[in-house]
Amino acid sequence: MKKSVQAVILAVIIICIILGTTIYFVNKPVVVSDMDTDTTNTIITGIHDAENLNLSKYNYLAIPDSDFKVLTTGGNTSFYKEVIGIGEGAFKGNTYIKKVYIPKNITQIGKNAFDGCTSVTKIYFGGSEEEWKKIKIENGNDILSTAKIEYDSEMPSVDD
Repeated sequence: MKKSVQAVILAVIIICIILGTTIYFVNKPVVVSDMDTDTTNTIITGIHDAENLNLSKYNYLAIPDSDFKVLTTGGNTSFYKEVIGIGEGAFKGNTYIKKVYIPKNITQIGKNAFDGCTSVTKIYFGGSEEEWKKIKIENGNDILSTAKIEYDSEMPSVDD
């Protein structure tokens, strides 16, 4: 009887460890900086996830600063020129993004770029509050005025 109680307790502990590890890795935030761009390679048009289109794994969106090189999950290298804008509807309806890094070189955010991104609670901006106010933000980006903004932020590294 004593050994069966010990076995049940051990089994419960193992199950808890497995479930806890699974929950951690499933909910672990993933930084995404691999973006789709327009033909000029200066306007972000969305998240590039050719591997499996599983947008739910991305919690932290990092728009790349200036000239930027990204090694994609497929092993390819992507190069960006200085990104100056976020295109119309770029992240529309993505309810998984919670935090967004926007570099100070962004001059425009297109219509509905963040429309429906209801989980965004924090914006990290690479410039000052005055520089933020100079960005041309088109209609349909209400979340950018309700989320908390932290100014003079640095672009996160992949390890952040």
